[in-house]
Amino acid sequence: MKLHRNLVFATIDSLHQIFNEKKQADKVLRSTLKRDKRWGSRDRSFIAETTYDIVRWKRLYSEIAEVKEPYDRSNLFRLFTVWATLNGIAIPDWPQFEATPTRRIKGRFDELSKIRKMRELTLLKQTSQSCNLSFLKMKLKPKPLKDTHML
Repeated sequence: MKLHRNLVFATIDSLHQIFNEKKQADKVLRSTLKRDKRWGSRDRSFIAETTYDIVRWKRLYSEIAEVKEPYDRSNLFRLFTVWATLNGIAIPDWPQFEATPTRRIKGRFDELSKIRKMRELTLLKQTSQSCNLSFLKMKLKPKPLKDTHML
């Protein structure tokens, strides 16, 4: 997957409004997605899914990136870098992503998965990414029908 500059900047702007200005994510995304009429459904989907994913895993990503609130623009790019690295997306050669420690991010993720309070977050993250089909089959077992003609 190739990252496009305007989509990444739109995601960073959305995260800035959500985290620093304390605006609601759905309202921020609604206004962000209306900002450029040239964006297609894949572009809008990328912005929305990325923003919601970073908001959902903010605590874990902040620990990995070693950043604290309030987030300045460079810290938001670090959170985005953590998201991209953990999702297997190649980081482009932009000035905002200079000296990205990809191996360190993965190592920090593995390290945090051993700490109890962070383990729950990392396990949730891993299961949501892997989307284990057998787990879904167990959760979606059909309920047995009652034998009504035997009454």
